[in-house]
Amino acid sequence: MSFKSENKISLSFEPSKKIFERSTGVSRFLPLIMIAVLVSSCAQSISENINRGSEYMFRAGYPEVRMSAIGLFDEQGNAGINITANVVYGSLVYKEVKKTQTANVTIETRIVKTDSETNETVASESFDISVSENDQENITSSQDYFTFDKRYQVEPGNYEVYLTVVDQSSNRHTTRQTSTIIPSSQTERPVLTSIQLLGKDNETADRGYHPITTYDVRSKIDSLKFRFQVTNNDPEGSVIINSELVKFRS
Repeated sequence: MSFKSENKISLSFEPSKKIFERSTGVSRFLPLIMIAVLVSSCAQSISENINRGSEYMFRAGYPEVRMSAIGLFDEQGNAGINITANVVYGSLVYKEVKKTQTANVTIETRIVKTDSETNETVASESFDISVSENDQENITSSQDYFTFDKRYQVEPGNYEVYLTVVDQSSNRHTTRQTSTIIPSSQTERPVLTSIQLLGKDNETADRGYHPITTYDVRSKIDSLKFRFQVTNNDPEGSVIINSELVKFRS
């Protein structure tokens, strides 16, 4: 079922900082898609073809992985890519060690700069992670997941991000791929970064917002936050952003 929404938000920034950050919240747990439209001298248009995030892709016997990678600036103005991956507990192979169910996985990350002549790999890393649980039935059938977070400092540009999860018990692996763009902070016109979707789960201990890695939002997420940044090199001019919730589906 699809719905149309007329909810619009106008944001105004005064020229006090070179990079502005803004978060807008929505207190609904339905899957949402939002587009931010930058006001400029060009005609405004909204594309219905929103191609961000990923969908569930399940293969029996393989690690189930959901991943997002967003290019953002840190508080010091350094460009970087935030990688978040969710690995489902029940998709891993466990071995019993001293009455404890244990799964060992390797997570490999690779970032390729696609706007260079050689498609240069600018970052590549590997991490070994062990997952343990005393309750065999609970862990092997669980659809809960553990989260892997990593930030890489890179130069502005276009990137392809690859993340591979290898189950060391079965030697089977799953690879996820996504693209992201980090705008240059030196451009004359204001530029938006990618939009990051975060959700708030009140059942967790910290009750904070965490990145959502798929289009599908779990029902226990009762609040959403859209995070983005704007670069502005005009010390005299302010920036106005119109953002519109285009549609949601349930």
